[in-house]
Amino acid sequence: MLGVDVGKADLYGTWRDSVTEAVRWHGSVPNTAVGIRQLLRRAPESPVVVEPTGRYGEALIRAAQGEGRTVLLAPTRRARAFLSAVQSRAKTDRVDSAGLALYGLRGRLRPYTLPSDEVDELKQLLAARRGLSRSRSALQQQQEALPRAAATLAPVLAALTRQIDTIDRQLAKLSTPPKPPKAVKKKTTTSAAVAAVPASPATAAEPVVAAAPPPSPVLAAARTLRTVPGFGPVTAAALAACLVEKQFTHPDQFVAYLGLDIRVHQSGRRNGQFGLSKQGDAELRRLLYIAALSATQSRDTTFAQRYDREKAKGLTKPAALNAVARKLAKVAWSLVAHHTTYDPQRVDQQPQKVDAQPPLVDTQA
Repeated sequence: MLGVDVGKADLYGTWRDSVTEAVRWHGSVPNTAVGIRQLLRRAPESPVVVEPTGRYGEALIRAAQGEGRTVLLAPTRRARAFLSAVQSRAKTDRVDSAGLALYGLRGRLRPYTLPSDEVDELKQLLAARRGLSRSRSALQQQQEALPRAAATLAPVLAALTRQIDTIDRQLAKLSTPPKPPKAVKKKTTTSAAVAAVPASPATAAEPVVAAAPPPSPVLAAARTLRTVPGFGPVTAAALAACLVEKQFTHPDQFVAYLGLDIRVHQSGRRNGQFGLSKQGDAELRRLLYIAALSATQSRDTTFAQRYDREKAKGLTKPAALNAVARKLAKVAWSLVAHHTTYDPQRVDQQPQKVDAQPPLVDTQA
């Protein structure tokens, strides 16, 4: 097992024996094409385990997968807990790579799947929008706190707003079904001999409709999610990219990934719940909370009624909105997993499992 600690400039690898778990080689190479080839030659035909490090490890993953190797994904939080349990006195690139190799041998890790080009484009647009939005929020706070510098910050805020609007239009265009193509008439032959023959009704020129190419899975998912109350172009695109990339087999897996699942504590006779776990994707969780707030004010009263039921149970407003957000997440999973359309009459029906894996328990659903 080859554990690799990925950095922007360097890759530190540790090769462990799959039987004895002893270190057979360790060292550092540049994070370049030449360095990646050197690293993979050090551990021939060995599986590779890495943490998710954004685009810094993408070249290594593609090179290893190109050689037919298995690349395993070590979730960041779990990997840190494992590394801390194995070696708590030091944290270096060598220690991390050795710990990752050991984690790959002992843990049951999933294969590392790189996103498709469509998903990658969508994720980059969303990441760019998130960065611009955060910068605008920070500058707006400074503009309020610094009134004498408000005029200086105004052009920058206007430019950021224009860029965000541009990305929103791109996302809206991607998640909106195109208009049906116009009918195109067949070209008539200009030959005099053919023109002299009168055209019969059966052979008359008929309009021909050009067939539009089918959308990619992520675009089809985004367009489907736009029909759900509360889902705008940004939320629909973010959910579609996540669902198409991760391929969750049950809605509770998606809920847990978002951190919308309930933390349960049971010890002896004590058994209680302690709110959301909040251990997943914070940005998607935020978008779903905003979508829940919008869905409760939509003309479609499906989620407004659910919000009222949650409030009747004694939940606070944030807790009730989180319950609605959890239901929206399950509806989104169902639409993408089963390739169906939104039907408000089926929102409260229990989803069917895609495979036989046992579902997680969601006590608030």
